[in-house]
This record gives sequence, C-alpha cells and structure tokens, in this order.
Amino acid sequence: MQPGPDLRGATLAARYRLDELVGFGGSGNVYAALDLRLRRDVAVKVIHPYYARDEQQRLRIRQEALLGARLAHEHLAPILDLGEYVSRGDVLPFIVMPLLRGRTLRDLLNQGAVPWQAAACWVHQLLLGLAALHGEGVIHRDVKPENCLLVRERERERLKLIDLGLAKL
Repeated sequence: MQPGPDLRGATLAARYRLDELVGFGGSGNVYAALDLRLRRDVAVKVIHPYYARDEQQRLRIRQEALLGARLAHEHLAPILDLGEYVSRGDVLPFIVMPLLRGRTLRDLLNQGAVPWQAAACWVHQLLLGLAALHGEGVIHRDVKPENCLLVRERERERLKLIDLGLAKL
C-alpha cells in the first residue's frame, strides 16, 4: 500500500508536530514527531483516510490504543495517547508512542543469516512479550519480523513487539 497524505510539518491536537516520515504500512504512516507540551520525541501513527472512513477500522484503532496503553511490559511498545486529526475533510485517527529508533528483524534477515545466540535471545524476548499479552487475554495475530523492533536500551539490544492493530481480546 502507498503512504497516505504527507502530513510533515502538521501539528496534531495542538501538541504533536510531525517532523519526519519514518515508515508506512498497511494501515497508516508513522512519523517522528515532537511532543510540544512535554518536549520529548515521539512516534505518531496516522491512519490512512481509506481506513479512517470505515467505522469498524476506527473501532479497531481505538482498541489497539486502549490495549497498548494498559499493557506495560519491557518487550511491548507502549501507547501514550490517541486522537483525531482533520485533513481534507477526513477525520484521521492517530496513535502516539515512544519514538523507538532501531531496526526490524526483517531488516536483519534481509542482510543474511544471524548468529544463533542472537536469534535465541530475540526469540526469548519475543516470547516474554507474547506471554505478557496472553496473560491479559490478548492475541497479537500479526507476529512477523516487520513487527519485531530491535532497539538499544541501557547498553543492550532489546526486542519490542509493535503494532497491536490486529490484536484480539
């Protein structure tokens, strides 16, 4: 799917200034942004107009945000805020998360084989994140290398499971 409208430079909810398009996927664009109130870097996922027009999709997005906001775990990407932005007559839901700079497992696998010790560590971390979800009665339903982000935290690489968009209670 092609990226939605380019909203770089826009300010959402008088709070989040979208600075850089850092990715796009099936449901929306992800921007590196600045939280103007708290002066911190965040990531903002803005849903494509095509999906934003569908009531079921908007409910799913809200569910993703509510799930992510209540699930606090070191291997899950938390949700910080949820809102809506009007662009060209479309009401576009958006989700705010910490800005996690890293690489996906897909990026690494595209480069070739990885050492088994690293792979075992990442699988262990992924399972810890999934166990936290399942402990809350949540099924992710979209576990894939693109949704496993490796970030540097306190001098070590940590796997974060991202994108609860298809999660089911």
